[in-house]
Amino acid sequence: MALKLLIDENVRGQVFTFLQDAGYDLKKLPAGVSDSEIAKCAAEEGRVIVTHDLDFSNISVYPPQYYAGIVVLRISPPLANTILTALSNLFRTLKPEEFDKRLIILEPDGFRIRETEK
Repeated sequence: MALKLLIDENVRGQVFTFLQDAGYDLKKLPAGVSDSEIAKCAAEEGRVIVTHDLDFSNISVYPPQYYAGIVVLRISPPLANTILTALSNLFRTLKPEEFDKRLIILEPDGFRIRETEK
């Protein structure tokens, strides 16, 4: 299972370019697309949402069991190098199938996983 990612517009362009160059299957929707459209696209295409948007950490609005995964970046300031290091560590630590149906809160020094019923 290859990891397919949907990168939110609020994620730095350098991060998108790095992940693209690393061979990840990426998609980015046009600027201004609503959170619900992002969620719908991710669910339909089996993509892990990567975002800074804290709305996606609300499991009553975006229950993880309906998604291939949600990664909320809690990295401030959102420096590209810090984000890339944290994402690289996350992708090295978890297998692609370990993102499924989980909310992952990614911080500069690690991550937390929130799981709901499958």
